[in-house]
Formats: sequence, structure tokens, C-alpha cells
Amino acid sequence: MHGILYLAGCACGFIQYVISDLCKIHSGDRQSEYQICAKSIPETVNPIASLTITYLTAATASVVLYCVLNRDVNLVQQWRQINWASIVLGLVLVGLEAGFIYAYKAGWQVSTAATVQSAFLAILLLAVGVALYHEAITWNKIVGVAVCLIGLAILNK
Repeated sequence: MHGILYLAGCACGFIQYVISDLCKIHSGDRQSEYQICAKSIPETVNPIASLTITYLTAATASVVLYCVLNRDVNLVQQWRQINWASIVLGLVLVGLEAGFIYAYKAGWQVSTAATVQSAFLAILLLAVGVALYHEAITWNKIVGVAVCLIGLAILNK
């Protein structure tokens, strides 16, 4: 099974490499490709219409990957075991994707939008970790939040 997962990971990496090369994206950071694709959606295309194609593509790729990696397990049976988290995650992803696309359509720079989002996310997840998962607040986390806030202040100058 581990060999199959390794091969699947290699195949996905190769596909990302080919797409990156075709789009002339040369970066080891997949987040860069994500941001470039989000910003490259034509101005005339409604972001939600674009996301329908994005998620149809993702759903198709997910089903194919599932079938390749899990030949002995029924996908429909797996779907029956899914709880609320998968549905909420889907809604959150649509909000996240739409937010980036709208931010880019409003003129945000690629270099700024992702940085601002990541900083706010780091701060929010610190609070979520403490409130919901009883994670400890450490000095490293406090310094990390301070660095995020300083970075945001520098970006806004």
C-alpha cells in the first residue's frame, strides 16, 4: 500500500510539474501556483462560475485517485461514513477560494493577499487551538503572532 501511495504522490507531483511548466510557473512552492491560478482567472468570468469548474475538476481527480489507491473499498460506503466536517470543509474552501478571487479582482497584489490571509489565519488558529482544543499558549506562539502583526504593519506602509 505504501508503494502505491508513493507512486500516486509521484504522479501528482509530475502532473503539477507539467502544469507548472506549461503555465511557465517555476517555483517549488505549490502555494505560488495556487495564487497565480487564482489571479489568472479572467476579469470577465464570475468567480463562482470559475469555482464550479475548479471543484468539478477536483472532484473528478479525487474520485480517480480514490479508485486507484483503494481498489478493494467501495467509495459509496465511505461516503456514508462521512460526518459534518467534510461538508463544512467544502463550504469553507469555497469561501476561501472565492475570497482570493474577489480580492484579486479588486486589485490586491499576489504578494500581499496571501501574506495578509496567512497572518490572519495564524492568529485565528491560535485562538481556535486554545478555545476548542485546549492547546497551550507558548512564548513561541506569542512571538509568532507578534511577528505576523509586525509584518502586516510593514505591508500596510
